[in-house]
Amino acid sequence: MVFPAANISIKQWDPDEDIFLYMLMDEFVYFKDEKIFSEYFLNKKFADAEGKIFEITGKKEIPAWRKFFGFIPGVCRIEPVFTETNEIMQINEFREFLLSQVLNRRANDNSEWIAQIKNAKSINEMWG
Repeated sequence: MVFPAANISIKQWDPDEDIFLYMLMDEFVYFKDEKIFSEYFLNKKFADAEGKIFEITGKKEIPAWRKFFGFIPGVCRIEPVFTETNEIMQINEFREFLLSQVLNRRANDNSEWIAQIKNAKSINEMWG
């Protein structure tokens, strides 16, 4: 899996939610709440930076040192198990999906990201 990756199972991302509920910048989930993991990650499909689609089918046990330092911001909370689905999302399909999500955001200014998505020659170039 090549990061970043976008949750494509949830067709309309909530514009008021943290965008990192829908995107993975690396192989870890930084939310420790089991309800959040179950709702936004478990059994959801993610398209990676190459268009390959993976499903999160579970989670790995986190090492004791991560549990011990869990109070520190940025310390990995959950390490998902990614299962390849052998599906591919083509660049134009991904562009349309990501563009609709960004246009739905209530951020102050997404114009740079929108231009980047429109002009990208690969899925990896679409990430702002």
